[in-house]
Amino acid sequence: MKGGVNYLLVFLCFLAGAVTAALATFSAFRHDEPGADWFAVLMCGASVWSLSYGIALATFDPVVRELLLGPIEVGQALIAPAWFLFALGYTGRNELVTPTTVAAIFVFPALTTAATFLDPSLLWTDFVITPTFGAATATFDPTLWYFVHAFYGYALVGVGLAFVFATVLSYGALYRPQAAALVVGSLFPTVAHLAHTFSLGPYPALNATPFALTVTGLAFGYALFRFDLFGVLPATNRLGRRAALDDVGVAVAIVDSDERIVELNSAAEAAFGVDDATVTRRPLGSLLPDGVDVVPDSGDLLTVGEGAALRQYAVTRSSVDDHHGRAIGATVVFNDVTGRERRRQRVEVLNRVLRHNLRNELTVVMGHAETIAADAPDPYDGMAEIVRSHAGALVDLGEK
Repeated sequence: MKGGVNYLLVFLCFLAGAVTAALATFSAFRHDEPGADWFAVLMCGASVWSLSYGIALATFDPVVRELLLGPIEVGQALIAPAWFLFALGYTGRNELVTPTTVAAIFVFPALTTAATFLDPSLLWTDFVITPTFGAATATFDPTLWYFVHAFYGYALVGVGLAFVFATVLSYGALYRPQAAALVVGSLFPTVAHLAHTFSLGPYPALNATPFALTVTGLAFGYALFRFDLFGVLPATNRLGRRAALDDVGVAVAIVDSDERIVELNSAAEAAFGVDDATVTRRPLGSLLPDGVDVVPDSGDLLTVGEGAALRQYAVTRSSVDDHHGRAIGATVVFNDVTGRERRRQRVEVLNRVLRHNLRNELTVVMGHAETIAADAPDPYDGMAEIVRSHAGALVDLGEK
């Protein structure tokens, strides 16, 4: 009976490894989708962990059993960073996934993995096989490094979950089934690992995390195939809004309730010669050059520069409200109307020319034509009257 239970536990580990390996393969073929590459790494880590632990449960030789903690640690080291990076891509924050960010996130797990192979005593001492249900489970005394590594992983998983929750709150019901599946699939192994880390539960030697990864695989697979995880992405919504903001063709600033800049679109960066990252949290008025103190209200013109560099903007301000109707900020649109204003000025000049200069000149012509018509003999008087009549028509046209 013990052997049967032993192999049942091994089978469950292998089942989790097979499911997560299949998901890793599937997502690898969808590598063009936001977050798909890191989802593949996440599932690959889960597969390595589950398969390695399954082999370990059937290995009672203490030396070999401890050596198997190396590949187990490889799988563990991949999961939390990959989940965090997947969450960034899934929620449309791929701009944060830079080589520097990836290296910084993986450096500590890489050091921990190296320590597992080179000097396990840095992570644990007194490693002892303590069979549970006939399986080769083990107990050991964890070191401070072991706990720091565990909490590092919990922090990455927690931040990733926060990004997923924030996306659901921001973008509504469309992504809730996906997010729910991702949350369930993430929480089960996290809770199981917490229980093992702190020796909670009736069987502290048995690490239930690889078994919980079966739930992870099923939940993530459900999100993939039932809710089209890589087809209906929050990243599309977030990046689409960003693209629309950049493509709108006018400068747009988003400010908080204290008139501090939250975000600028690319047109605003170009118009004011700033970088969005450098002006975030600064007052909106900091965009303006010296001598321009206040951003005008909607409907007013903002004049920046002088001479050939002069630009004029029609300002439109719209409130940003939360779901309770409370104002939490505003969007301020700066529509460059320099060309329009220059055309208006030209029209005004032309209007003055027509209504004033042309009228005065034609009035002189009409006066002379009337004099000629009164004193000139026939047929010159008729010709003078024609001149006077046409001059009067031009005056009337100028008035119109």
